[in-house]
Amino acid sequence: MCEGTCWKIESLVTKINEPAAIHFLRASVGFTTRDCATQLNKSQAGVRFLGLAAALVTSLGPFEGGNTLEQLLNSSASDKTLLPTARQLMLLLETLEPRLEYSGFADSLAGWVIFLCHSSRITQEYRDSWEVFPSFPNPEGLDSLVNAFRQIARIGDSDVIRVSIKATTCVPWVVAFTKWCLGAPPSIFLDDGTVILQQPGTKVEVLASLDSENCPGIKVSIYRALGAPSDLVGGLSGGGSWTGMVSIETYGQWMLHKFEFTEGSANQALIQALPYAIKKIVESLRLSKYREFDFSIPLRDWRYQSLQDGPVIDEESMELRLSPFGNEAAIVNIARRILGISGSFQLHSLDDFYIENLPVVKLHLKKIKEQCLCSVCNPGAGKNFRTCEKVKFFHHLAFVCADILAFSLFQGPDSPLVQLQHYRDGSYPFKKAIYSILTNENLGNVKVSDILQYTLDLVGHKVTDDVKGSKWVMSSFKGQVIYPHLYESSHYDKQGYLTLAWSSGLLRYRGEVYTRVIGDIISSASGRDPVTGVCGEVTGPCNLVPDIKVVWHIQQADNLLKVSLGLESPQRDLSSIRYSVNWILENLASAIMLEACSHSPNAALEEPDKFCAYTGPMAIKPYSDQKNGIQVVGIVAVEGSNELRLFSLSGASVIMPMVLRKDACLSCCLDACRRTKYPVIIL
Repeated sequence: MCEGTCWKIESLVTKINEPAAIHFLRASVGFTTRDCATQLNKSQAGVRFLGLAAALVTSLGPFEGGNTLEQLLNSSASDKTLLPTARQLMLLLETLEPRLEYSGFADSLAGWVIFLCHSSRITQEYRDSWEVFPSFPNPEGLDSLVNAFRQIARIGDSDVIRVSIKATTCVPWVVAFTKWCLGAPPSIFLDDGTVILQQPGTKVEVLASLDSENCPGIKVSIYRALGAPSDLVGGLSGGGSWTGMVSIETYGQWMLHKFEFTEGSANQALIQALPYAIKKIVESLRLSKYREFDFSIPLRDWRYQSLQDGPVIDEESMELRLSPFGNEAAIVNIARRILGISGSFQLHSLDDFYIENLPVVKLHLKKIKEQCLCSVCNPGAGKNFRTCEKVKFFHHLAFVCADILAFSLFQGPDSPLVQLQHYRDGSYPFKKAIYSILTNENLGNVKVSDILQYTLDLVGHKVTDDVKGSKWVMSSFKGQVIYPHLYESSHYDKQGYLTLAWSSGLLRYRGEVYTRVIGDIISSASGRDPVTGVCGEVTGPCNLVPDIKVVWHIQQADNLLKVSLGLESPQRDLSSIRYSVNWILENLASAIMLEACSHSPNAALEEPDKFCAYTGPMAIKPYSDQKNGIQVVGIVAVEGSNELRLFSLSGASVIMPMVLRKDACLSCCLDACRRTKYPVIIL
C-alpha cells in the first residue's frame, strides 16, 4: 500500500471530531477512539490492512469484501488453523464501513470511469462493456492482483520488471485499485495495442479486452528480469456491480456523464434549461390538494377524503402555502456544485414560455429529433420499441432537477456523501411529478414522503417502509446520520420546513448504536385539554399554557428507537400524554402561513370574536365545531413557544389543515381561516 493511501487512511482514522449532540433525542453522533479502526491504525500493518479494506468494503460491500479477504488470507498464511471465517471478516468490514466510506476510493473509481469513457480512442463497444456491466474481479482474481502488487513492492531487490493485467468489464475498477495501492496509475492499452494512457516508470500495464470468452474477468502475468513470464491464477468478474459513496461534486460529474450532458449541444441545453426548470418546479409542485375543510367529515377520515376531488382554497390563499425547499441561494449553490461551474447562475421564471421553447433547448431538440429512431420522430423507418430521444432528454433533465432540489434540503455548507447509481429508477413519484411539470402535463402532485424517499435513497439510506408509513424520524447508514432539522430546532418558516440535518458518524443512545428512529404510533391522553373549552372570549394572541414544556419520549426497541411527544408541567400531571410525531411534516405540507401583515403582530381584535375559541396543544380543534350553524375556529394559544407550536402540529395524531401565524395579527389570520374554511390557527 503506497504512502499516499496510508497517510490518507491514518488521517481519516485519527481525525475524530467531538460527538455532535442531538438534543431532542438525548443522543450523540460521531466515531469513537475505542473502535477496531483505531486499534488497527496503531501499526503500519494495520494501516495497510485498512487501506485494502477501504477499497473492498466501499465498492464491493461487506459480503463480497469478506469473501475476498478470506481468499487473500488462505493463499498467503502459512498457518491456516486460526484464520477468521468469511462471515467474521464480513462483520469486521461492516464495523469499519462507516469510517472507510470517507476514504475517497469510490470518488477515484468514478473518476477513472469518466476518464476512460471520454477518451477519444475508446469505441462505444468498450464504453458499453464498462458501463452496462460495471464489475469487479472475483476473490481469486483479486488474490492474483494483490499477489502481483506484493511482488512489485517487495522490500529489497525485486526482479519483477512488469506486471500485465488483462481485463474486460472490470477495467475501471482494476485501474482505480492499482492507483490506490501503488500510488500511480498503470499504463492502459486496448488489446489491439492502442494507447489510452502511457505512464513512464510504471511497472503495471492494463490491457482492456472485449474477449470475454478467453478472458472472462481478469488475468495477471508477471514478467521478471530472468526467466519466462509467469501467469498467476486469474479470476472471473464478480457477481454484482461495484458501488460507492462519493462527494456531491463527483456525483455531479458522474450524473452528467451518465446522461450525456457533459459537452456539445446537450450541455448547452441543460445549462439554459435548468434555471427556468427549477424555478418552475418549485412554483408548481403541490404537496397537498389544499382542499377546503369539510366539517361534515369525521376528523379521522379527513386524511383520505382530502385526497379526493373537491373545492380547493382560492389563489390568494394558495400563495400562503409553505415550501419544503429552502431559499434560492441554497438551491443555486447545489446547482453550481453539481454542474461544476463557478460563474453566474440564477433562477428565472418562464412566464408564458415552455422549457422546450427556450432557444438553445429548441435547437438541441431539433438535432436529436433528426437522429431519433423512434416511430414518432421517424414514422417511416422508426422502431416502436426505441425510446424517443426527446422524451429521454426530459427524463434526464427531470432527474438532474430532482437531485438538485433533494440535495438543497441538507443544511450547512457541506453535503453528505452520495451513493453512485449505475441505473436510475424512473418510477419515483417525486421524479415523475417533476417530469410532468417539465412537459407541461401539470401533474406536479407529490407527498412529503415522496421527496424524503427520493432524497434518502440518494444518500444510501434505504428506509422505504419507514418513510412510506410516515414513521421516519432519523436514520444512520453509510457513516452519516440524517433527520429533519425541525425536530431539533422546533422552528419552522414558510420556506425550508423539510430541511434535513446531517452528521458524520454513528448514532449512539445510552451507549448503544442504532440505525433507525421511528415515530411511535400512539395517541393517549387522560382528561381534557387544559385550555380547550375552558377559557373565555378570544381577544388576541396569547399563551395560556406558559408552564407546559414539551418532552420527547424515547423507547428502545430491537435495533431501533421509537419516539413520541409528551408534555410536562410543574403544576399538573401530564405524564400519560403520548402523541405521535408522524403527522407533523404532513400537517406542514397542507398548512398555509401568514408571515406578516400591515398591522402589529400583537394587535387585539376590535371586539371579541364569538365564532372562535382558544384551544390548547392537546386538542387543537374546538370540542364544538359550530355555533348557531357557523364554523368555530380553534385558536391554539401557544404564542411565543416554538416547541408547543411543534407539538400542536402533531394534530393530536391526525391530519388537518391549519393556518400558521408568524408575525401577522390575529384578525388577518382569522380572515385566512374563513376564506379557506381551515379549522385551526396556531399562534
